[in-house]
Amino acid sequence: MSKLLFFDIDGTLVGFDRKMPESTQDALNKARANGHKIFLCTGRSLGQIYPFLMDFGFDGIVGAAGAYVTYGDTIIEHHTFGTKMMAHMLHTMERRGGYFFLQNTDNCVLTDVSLHVMGKLLGSGFGVKDAEDYKGMLEAVIGPVVVDDELDKYAVKHADTESVVYSDCPVPLSIMQQDLGSKFKVTASSIDHPVESRGEITIAGVNKATGIQAVMNHLNTPIEDVYAFGDGPNDLEMLAFAGTSVAMGNAQDKVKEISDIVTDHINENGIYNALVKLGII
Repeated sequence: MSKLLFFDIDGTLVGFDRKMPESTQDALNKARANGHKIFLCTGRSLGQIYPFLMDFGFDGIVGAAGAYVTYGDTIIEHHTFGTKMMAHMLHTMERRGGYFFLQNTDNCVLTDVSLHVMGKLLGSGFGVKDAEDYKGMLEAVIGPVVVDDELDKYAVKHADTESVVYSDCPVPLSIMQQDLGSKFKVTASSIDHPVESRGEITIAGVNKATGIQAVMNHLNTPIEDVYAFGDGPNDLEMLAFAGTSVAMGNAQDKVKEISDIVTDHINENGIYNALVKLGII
């Protein structure tokens, strides 16, 4: 019986050195050869997924933490903020402070000031040493970047935003969640170790688990045939939901606590060893 395998990217399939271990590539190829379907399940929007992953041959994508879901060439679901939610999010960020970028299907959008902060943050976190400027550092990590300083027009111009990543906010995650209200979900950042000043803003009720559910419905697959692999805060819902959940050896403690099994570190054949243990390969 074909299984559906859902993999987070950063810290699970690909290290923060922006490379996928050879053992992971081997494991994925063997899983597909055995008749199983493999999916990316990531907080990254479509345009932010590394080109080498797009070329690898995944059967589908759960992107933007569940906001964009595909199987083959078919878009199953696509959720965006819309003008009103964007306006509220922008008002909250303006009132509370911090730097952020918007994620949509094709690129990420931010101001020139945020570019300097977010470029340095992500460039350092992902070990970028070959870029000459902050835009280059950011693009090495998350792909195409659009610099737009017309913040007062963001709500209309960028209503197709799927999620937001922010940093250097002077209030904790719980206060941001309170300010943003019930239509949004604030999650600790998946970049490095979680800190209260850094988070991800998504649409409430839309997450990696709901994206997986959409794929299951599309393929008429039961939950017992669904496997999920992750390491960070935005993986919690999918790991709690999946029929079988696997935490990487490098995963955060909360992730390990709710997972069915804990495999080895990403750089110690974690994915390969997990798929062998589960009888997938």
